[in-house]
Amino acid sequence: MPDLSSKLRGDHGQLPELLDSLGLPAVGCGRHGQASWANAHARQLFDVPGRPRSADLMRGWGVWRDADGEPLTDEQMPLARVLAGESVQGMEVVIKPPGAAARFFLASGRSLGDSDPGGGEALVVFNEVTARRRMDQISACQRRVGELLSARDPVEQILPEVLDTIGTALDWAAGEFWVVDFVGKVLRRQVLWDPRGQLPAGSNEQLRRGEGLPGQAWQRISPVWAHDLRTHAGSSTQTVDWAGLQAGLAVPVPSGSIVIAIIVLYSASPEDSADTRAALLPALAGMIGQMLERRRAERLDTELDQSRVEFINLIGHEVRTPLTAIESCTDLLAQDPRLADDQDELLTVMQRNTKNMHSMIDKLLDMAALRAGDTTVARLPVNLTAICRDTARSAQAAGLSVDLNTPADDVILDGDAARLRQVIDELVHTTADTGGVGLNLRTDSLSTVLTVTAERATGAAHAPGPGVPGTALGFTLIRAIVEAHDGDVTLNDNTDPVTTYTIRLPTHRPASVRP
Repeated sequence: MPDLSSKLRGDHGQLPELLDSLGLPAVGCGRHGQASWANAHARQLFDVPGRPRSADLMRGWGVWRDADGEPLTDEQMPLARVLAGESVQGMEVVIKPPGAAARFFLASGRSLGDSDPGGGEALVVFNEVTARRRMDQISACQRRVGELLSARDPVEQILPEVLDTIGTALDWAAGEFWVVDFVGKVLRRQVLWDPRGQLPAGSNEQLRRGEGLPGQAWQRISPVWAHDLRTHAGSSTQTVDWAGLQAGLAVPVPSGSIVIAIIVLYSASPEDSADTRAALLPALAGMIGQMLERRRAERLDTELDQSRVEFINLIGHEVRTPLTAIESCTDLLAQDPRLADDQDELLTVMQRNTKNMHSMIDKLLDMAALRAGDTTVARLPVNLTAICRDTARSAQAAGLSVDLNTPADDVILDGDAARLRQVIDELVHTTADTGGVGLNLRTDSLSTVLTVTAERATGAAHAPGPGVPGTALGFTLIRAIVEAHDGDVTLNDNTDPVTTYTIRLPTHRPASVRP
């Protein structure tokens, strides 16, 4: 600033007034090296009345720290560095005024040359970047919280880290995480973050709806500010002595339209409800709610899988064992030559139904083993065209009508020949009950598509009979086998007069082009 410094050297008495025109906070000093005056913008910024000439002017603004949060010594203060001959450009400082939130500045200054102590030996101008730094903090906080919530660690380990991240990154003094006890209909404090020990000892760890700051956020289903914890309605329910804490913000953690938890953050200085940090908290609460809901769904899936395993074990032992005994006894009774015709007919029905039930149990156990990974499918080159032809021939030999359409060249893919034959047999024989069956095979370089079509039986859409794939166990087993081959199977809308099953499988690729 050569032009300005030249003018200032010519008129020391007008220095502060001239610096008011800069539009930025500025301080100056004489040879003694201490800040001796501030322009109007600096006085307004830190609420300094008049034009103080105290040597402790800058220290009186609050605690000074560098960009890393370390306290500045007297020698590291911007004016001192300028007087020591340094050129200070864009030095980041953090000033924490008493009873207020920290503010961020870039300090730039230079020496103004020789002058008497009443004038200005050095000048430092401050450009406030608090909003920009807050946004940087918010972005970093959001990224870190996202990383924590994506981890597979237990929720009990993640939540304290999330609360610590939010509190530390956004300069809160303390925080709590309350969970809703839907049985007891109360909030219970699950996590406490208090790095400086500022939360009063003996505060309530259980609150009802509407009690305290957390209970009010639960009741209103919206964030609740307490700009003064000592006078805020209901805050005495938590504690009667807030010690050094002045303000608090409670934010609901949603799961859909239901509140499942509350985040509460406390500040040791007055807070502005329009602060960008406060605006971020509902978004972070939403992320936490999604994580908790996802974990709940995973837990339910695990419990469902366990129930399925227990059910399969029950079927495999408690049902199949007595069924085998019934089947054996029925076979023995059927060999008695003294049976009357009506008795023989009844035993035939019993034999048929016990065999059908035995077959269903075997399919159920087979499907469960495939889904659990206890049974695997082979991955060898399979001629799917040949399997379709064999199935069609055996079905036609049994008196079924099958219309087969395949490409001129054989379709080869990786799979388990016996399992794929099982799938095609199941579809052809069950759909053939309603009339002729269409078996169509086509392929390209990416996928092979097999469709099985048949006329839909009258009333099948509303009251399907046993063995109809898509509504009974047969289709479930088919899907398990197809998915084990990395494919998928679909059934068209049941309002269509033609039933169509579509199976898509990966086409066989030479080893040289496989990933």
